[in-house]
Amino acid sequence: MPETVTVLEEQGVIEVVSEGVITREQMGQSLAQVVELRLFRELRRVLVNALQATSMPSMMPMYDFAAAVASQRVLQDVRFAIIRHRRSAEDLDFFETAAGNRGVQVRVFDTREEALGWLAG
Repeated sequence: MPETVTVLEEQGVIEVVSEGVITREQMGQSLAQVVELRLFRELRRVLVNALQATSMPSMMPMYDFAAAVASQRVLQDVRFAIIRHRRSAEDLDFFETAAGNRGVQVRVFDTREEALGWLAG
């Protein structure tokens, strides 16, 4: 599966690892898993590791996905840190802007350390 969702127990962080070609549908499935973990584990920090993603959805599906994340009331107090690879930088930067404009707490980073530091802060 191109995206896997797990929990980093020590950090109390939900981690989504994206590998290969990522579709809007796969992102939606991962979002459903994040919502479930938020509800049942009360976790409020999400790390999306997209370093191994070779392709992300184009701008319009990313715009729709940003709206889908923002529409989830249970995620209003959740922080999302995304680690990007330069090949997906434009798409993920667009998502950061589109989701941020809708009130989602999201930042894009180049390294895992930066992302986890922001989530811990």
